[in-house]
Amino acid sequence: MIRLVLRAISASRLSRVAGDYRALVEAMPADRLERIEATFLQSGETLGKAKYLTKRNAYLRRSLSRAIGLGLHRGPRRRILDLGSGAGYFLRVCEHFGHHAVGLDLPPTADEPAEDQRTHRLYAELIAAFELERVFHRILPRQPLPATLAGPYDLITANQASFHYFRLETPWGFRGLARLLRGSAATLGRRRQAVDPAQSHSR
Repeated sequence: MIRLVLRAISASRLSRVAGDYRALVEAMPADRLERIEATFLQSGETLGKAKYLTKRNAYLRRSLSRAIGLGLHRGPRRRILDLGSGAGYFLRVCEHFGHHAVGLDLPPTADEPAEDQRTHRLYAELIAAFELERVFHRILPRQPLPATLAGPYDLITANQASFHYFRLETPWGFRGLARLLRGSAATLGRRRQAVDPAQSHSR
């Protein structure tokens, strides 16, 4: 009997995930994404982050799984801050579940490598296409996030973030990342934080 109940629960959850995934895919701005693909994939330029276009459904599924793992598919509407929001798929899923999600990412600079400039342009196009909110800020070790982010936030996430080691001579390590979140908690007044260190690698 217990096994049958567990199977029923599992089937119900799988049905819910499949339904949310279909809704997310159907709501994607297809025409806008086709124009973005034409700009970045047919230009002849090298784009290291092309995977966020060519494999976007896979990243959408992954973000959906993470959101459900955090319980964002149920419960009250929440304010969420995502550190290192990148292409914005996780923000998109959070908005799908009715939450107010804000992304935080590195600002583009004039002296960064050409490939990084193209990546910033791609992220900007996707964030605009998904109609998401994003704030630019360079995250530094032992410094809390800026109070201008206007908290409080119910949840601070960092999925596949790389700001704590990307192009740094001395990476922070996970302890530095955890310290950042503790300091930011006091500044932003958040009530919960979630970080998956096993998934903290380059976007």
